[in-house]
Amino acid sequence: MRWIFGWCLLLVGLQAESANQPPVDLIPMPDRGVQPQVQVGPSGDIHLVYHKGEPGEGDLFYVRMKPDLGEWSTPIQINRLPHSVVATGTVRGHQLAVAHDGTVHVIWFGNKHWQEPKSEPSYAASPLMIATLPAGQEAFTPEKNLLSWTQYLDGGGSLAVDRHGAVFVAWHGRGDSKLEGEQGREIFMSVSIDGGKTFSREQAVSKTPQGVCSCCGMRVYVDPQDGVHMLYRGLEGTTRPMVHLHSTDRGKTFAYRLFDPWDIQACPMSLVSMAYDANGTAWIANEWESSIQLHRQLPNQAWASETPQDGIWKGKHPWIAMGADGQVLLSWADGAGWGKGGQLRWALINAEGQTVFQNEAASSIGLPVWSFASAVHVHGRFKLFY
Repeated sequence: MRWIFGWCLLLVGLQAESANQPPVDLIPMPDRGVQPQVQVGPSGDIHLVYHKGEPGEGDLFYVRMKPDLGEWSTPIQINRLPHSVVATGTVRGHQLAVAHDGTVHVIWFGNKHWQEPKSEPSYAASPLMIATLPAGQEAFTPEKNLLSWTQYLDGGGSLAVDRHGAVFVAWHGRGDSKLEGEQGREIFMSVSIDGGKTFSREQAVSKTPQGVCSCCGMRVYVDPQDGVHMLYRGLEGTTRPMVHLHSTDRGKTFAYRLFDPWDIQACPMSLVSMAYDANGTAWIANEWESSIQLHRQLPNQAWASETPQDGIWKGKHPWIAMGADGQVLLSWADGAGWGKGGQLRWALINAEGQTVFQNEAASSIGLPVWSFASAVHVHGRFKLFY
């Protein structure tokens, strides 16, 4: 009887210990890749794209995983021209979007290898490439440059897909503005309504009273109501505020708001992340004055700042993911910089905006140079890839 009673106590103790563990799985990148871009597809599969090779002359690979099996598929190389992908600076990485029918779209920054064989015009010197993996296929379409007349791609470059299959790609560069320097940079958008087969000629959408921070990243998102969101760091006088463009008519017109102005006389090379759920709650994580800032919008309410309970989250490269119960996973890189990878930090935040868990700095995982972590929520758990 005492033997049985002892086993019962041990079982209860193990269950209690398990209950205290956060629902987060840390998963290393396959093939020693960097810059994980991850998304859950319509069937529940995890889709992942990563960069491999030299940061200025690398290649992109795509894999997918069924969460219940935990094994990656055989990698598929996305770029057909070898060593033509740029990841230098972190803000110049690739991005991924998975359509509701399982079609995969990937964009990336091309390098000089794409231009050299063809004597392309000036706008091809820094191309923004795109390739598509149609649902059920095992090879990506040949890459193509989305810049048809704009120039000077630097930071930025993002895409998203709505529930009708339309693909929205945006980047910042220079068009026909008469203003000099960063003040003359604008956000441009190109749209495909045929699943990525053809794209419209890019048009400027950022008719706001400010320019664009040249080497900061940007993100495009489409929410469950087909609202199109663009987030990037602008330029207004001596400050560099975050800019949020929002369209409720599928990208025809955009309203804008400014937040977190940063009084800095240099480009901070910042990134931004957004997450939302079907109930209308949305979160934004962005860099500001060398720390991570959180903003939340509840249904039918205005955006509000969320301050961490334990002080300031120092770092760069934020990524935010939402669970089905309103819980949020935030990750960032502490100590990252030019040519420096930093340490992986992450925190769990409940639906009320309270931090319920944060990993310890002393035991954090090191991140490779030019990389970051990204996460999804599937089968009741967060999957954090690094």
